[in-house]
Amino acid sequence: MLFVFALISNTSSAQIFVERTSDSTFKFIGEVGFVTGSYTYDQFAPDFYLEGFRLQLKKGIYYRLENKNEAFRLSFISSSGQINHVAKQYYEIKDTVNLNGHWKNTGMQLGFEHLLFEQNYFSFYGGADAVYRKHRFSGSGSSMFNEMNFQQKTNSYAIGTELFFGIRFTIKEKIKIAVESAYSLLCISEHGNRIYPQSVINSGLNSSQHFSVEPSPFNRISIGYKF
Repeated sequence: MLFVFALISNTSSAQIFVERTSDSTFKFIGEVGFVTGSYTYDQFAPDFYLEGFRLQLKKGIYYRLENKNEAFRLSFISSSGQINHVAKQYYEIKDTVNLNGHWKNTGMQLGFEHLLFEQNYFSFYGGADAVYRKHRFSGSGSSMFNEMNFQQKTNSYAIGTELFFGIRFTIKEKIKIAVESAYSLLCISEHGNRIYPQSVINSGLNSSQHFSVEPSPFNRISIGYKF
C-alpha cells in the first residue's frame, strides 16, 4: 500500500498517456516500446529441483513517462517454454521424476524510475516496480524408471517488488534502448494437481505459499519510441 501511495503521489502532478494542447486537442505523450530478455533465476518450476538460472525470451510492451528526474512506467510481459527433464538421483536431491510439458508466465509491472546520472546520449537509473505474475504448467511425467505415469498441472501466482538498475541509450532523440538488471522479492502461492491412473495411486492436490528472491543479472532489454 505504501508503494502504491508513493507511486500515485509521484505521478499526480503529471498527465499520463495524453495531454491537452493549446488548441484544445489532445496528443499522445510518453514513450512506448517492446520488452525482451532475459537471464533469470526461475522460481516458477513444477518441482524444486527444476529451479535455477535459465534464459527466457520475454515478450512484452511498456509505457513510460518522464517527469524531471523521475519516470512512471507500466509493463505487460509474458514468456513461455518447454520442460524436458530426465530424472537424476543424487544423495542430496530427491530428483526421481521424468517430466515433460509446457509452461507460460504472464504478468504486469507498475513502478517508477529515478535518474542517477546522465551524460550525452546515455544515462543510468534505478527504481522499483510492483509486480504481479501468473505461471501455468501443463505436462506429463513418470517415476524414474517409468513404473508410474501421471499428468501434472500447476498454477502459481506471485505478488511482490522488483528492484532494478539500468542503463539507457538515446538514438536520434526519439529512440530509446535500455538494459536492466533486477532483484525480485516475491510472495508465491502454488497450486498443483498430479493425476495418476486410479488403479495405481490416488491423485493429489498440493498447495503452498512461500517467500522467494529472484536475482536477474540480465532482466530485460527494452526498445522504445518517445513521442
